[in-house]
Amino acid sequence: MLLAIGSAEWLTGFWLLSVGVALGLILLLALLAVFIVGSRLGLAKVADSKKLNTIVGSVLSLVFIGIGAYIWFSMSGTSADGQTVNSSPFLAFLLLVPTGLFLGFGAIGICSSRSQEQLNEWLTEGISFWLLTIASGLSVFALIGIAGQQVPTIRFVTQPNAILQSVFRLPSTGVQAERKIEINPSLEGDQGLPVNVNFYGSELKRFTFQSDQRLEFATQPITVDLDPQKILELPASSEPTTYNGSSREGAIPKGFVEKLYIRNMGDRPTQLSLILETQPEFPQVRSVFVAMICTLASFVVILFQSVLLPKESAISWATFKTETNQPLFAILIAVGGVFLAAAVYIPYNTFGEDIKMYVTTGCPVILLLSIFFAVWASSKSVSEEIDGRTALTVLAKPISRRQFLVGKSLGIGWTVGIMFLCLGLWFLFLVSYKPIYDGVESSKGALPWQDGFAEMAKVIPALVLGYMETMVFVCISVMISTRLPIVSNLMICFAIYIMGHITPLLLEKEDSFQGVAVVGQTISTVIPVLEHFDVRAAIVGEVGVPMVYLGWTLVYCVLYCSVALLVALILFEDRDLS
Repeated sequence: MLLAIGSAEWLTGFWLLSVGVALGLILLLALLAVFIVGSRLGLAKVADSKKLNTIVGSVLSLVFIGIGAYIWFSMSGTSADGQTVNSSPFLAFLLLVPTGLFLGFGAIGICSSRSQEQLNEWLTEGISFWLLTIASGLSVFALIGIAGQQVPTIRFVTQPNAILQSVFRLPSTGVQAERKIEINPSLEGDQGLPVNVNFYGSELKRFTFQSDQRLEFATQPITVDLDPQKILELPASSEPTTYNGSSREGAIPKGFVEKLYIRNMGDRPTQLSLILETQPEFPQVRSVFVAMICTLASFVVILFQSVLLPKESAISWATFKTETNQPLFAILIAVGGVFLAAAVYIPYNTFGEDIKMYVTTGCPVILLLSIFFAVWASSKSVSEEIDGRTALTVLAKPISRRQFLVGKSLGIGWTVGIMFLCLGLWFLFLVSYKPIYDGVESSKGALPWQDGFAEMAKVIPALVLGYMETMVFVCISVMISTRLPIVSNLMICFAIYIMGHITPLLLEKEDSFQGVAVVGQTISTVIPVLEHFDVRAAIVGEVGVPMVYLGWTLVYCVLYCSVALLVALILFEDRDLS
């Protein structure tokens, strides 16, 4: 039924993500080849030596921190939309230092002899097997999208060759440096001052001029025979004047533009301020790089976690296998998938805003199903193992209680991560289709695939924040499970969920009633403020979620999870397991 609405070209947006995943797998293979070759060329001896491992790991960590800082601050300043981006040095420090240490010591550690022997196991079992299966399926989908251009019955991608060309053009586009150009008044027969530029007209997003004199410009010498439609007039103004690439049809050709000819129509010299901003013909290709980095990062985290936390990882992989084999895991994914698909066809009667209602309904469904499974899995994996003496058997081995709790938390976190990934990908697939379906149902006709892609891009930050919120509940439920059974765990987590979302409402009453403010401050200190993870209001208001916000929320999530696990360890240390 999905493909019955108009053409199947609405799948182009989802295909872009699949291309990114395929490229991520290719990068993973290249990275693994580097590690294997490096290990055989002598890095194994360095990694096996504790002293050399520390020295090289520290140097690599500094290198990764430096590279991350360069990228972080080079991307700050002005965004592609002309908005100021806060660089936030303190946030950069909080994120880059632990990340650099993790990558530096993980990169040298994976070259050790022991890691090389276990590399195949780490990549083919547990979480890696799930990720490889999903990534391989998306890669096949990406290949079919390209090859399907030759078979009309399975063609579902709009101009794949042009889109792929935009991928390669992306590094060459962006905001060009501001130019200051002195232009004298035009004389008779003046064809305009030639200014060297290099851009494709089809990639021009906007250009900004500022001059106190009236100007004319064209992409070829301005003569009396030149078509007036190819001349753009720029009014004198004390403020910058911005033109979109399509402001004047025919003024800028779609091909390569090497020179602009500018003529001063005023009566005195002027200094022209010129800024050009270009973007690929399909700017949506930025998602390819995001998907590629996320795919590579997922496997890198799995490998480096296994290297740096071997005992915790052994427990986490065993926990992951146990929980994914539970019938409830498959049942919740099936229930969520059916609900999300059925909700596409529900008429919300919102006067053309059904997509917003669908998104603000689907995200909480995925979140609640994941939180419920996280609490249930924590109780089954921690509380019941303690009561059933299974934990005593595990701790009889050279594994500490700290390693036991951290391993359980990581295993449950990876399990709900796979649940989020399965439901999230299905949700993105449906979100990209929803505007197309609504357009046909409202007699607007089939909308372009870019509309569905834009809605899909808005949902991704909400899913990321939703997973962070779920991880908070994973750690809280593990903490509770060290002392209480599953029923108490569910009730307490439900109460925390309610109070965590109403805390901002209590804090808003601070001026009206002091008692309510005290209660709100107390709750916000002990219980997580879950409103930090909720961006439904931003989705409804069509406001983007900045990366800085995601960064600060990640810091809050990590800190709260760390405190919850610390309390869990305190409660578990004196627990009698016999």
